[in-house]
Amino acid sequence: MAAFSWDNVLLLQTSFLGDTVLTLPLVVELRRRFPVRKLTIVCQPASRDLLQDHPAIDDLIVDDKKRTDRGWAGLRAKAASLKAKRFTMAITPHKSLRSALLLFLAGIPCRIGFRQSAGWFLYHRRVTRDPQRHDVERNLSVLQAFGVRIEDCERALDLPVSAALQETVDHKLRALGIADDHMQLFLREITQLVECTIARPVGRNLDSIEPLPGDVLKKIVLRPNGSIDVLQLDAGSPLCCLGCGIRSHREFRGHG
Repeated sequence: MAAFSWDNVLLLQTSFLGDTVLTLPLVVELRRRFPVRKLTIVCQPASRDLLQDHPAIDDLIVDDKKRTDRGWAGLRAKAASLKAKRFTMAITPHKSLRSALLLFLAGIPCRIGFRQSAGWFLYHRRVTRDPQRHDVERNLSVLQAFGVRIEDCERALDLPVSAALQETVDHKLRALGIADDHMQLFLREITQLVECTIARPVGRNLDSIEPLPGDVLKKIVLRPNGSIDVLQLDAGSPLCCLGCGIRSHREFRGHG
């Protein structure tokens, strides 16, 4: 296989919204470490709003695999549209057979994925997916194909917020009567709750909870009757970061 070409890179993550959030450190590391000229993300429909203004992402392609892109016909049509964009490399932390098939049918000359993927044989480079690691670190582990160690990567979850979006959310919060001191108080309460949730599945006593890294628990989530959307959640507090689902929290072991 020829040397890696970073001219036109595709990153595929079509899993759930929380999994998309947990892929953001991988997006940032790709841009920080490599001479990527263009980075395109293939995501599911619910993730589009979350990613559309991210400064590390040049283009978004939605793969609606449950509706318009479902089935064999939808897969072939989506692969044809990807092929037309002439990607030089594809990377995916998603281990489904469909994801591997999509990249294969798109004819991308360098495809990188997990050895444990159902479509492992369709990748040129394969890395081991360690089930003992947190999702963020498992996603970052695909960079081992380029000689990058997980321990050397930045693992903080962050969604950059534009000034215009921040002002919109500040206005909504003020209209709801939510002041910054309220946010600080709620943060302390939710931090304790999440720590307890993490402790239970691994058999810890609640009085021996290991502290989580500050960069994981520095944000909170508010959804006041649907009036603040997914990306606006990230602007909901000066401390903000999205919570990524209780399943991922339960897997967390204090890596960071």
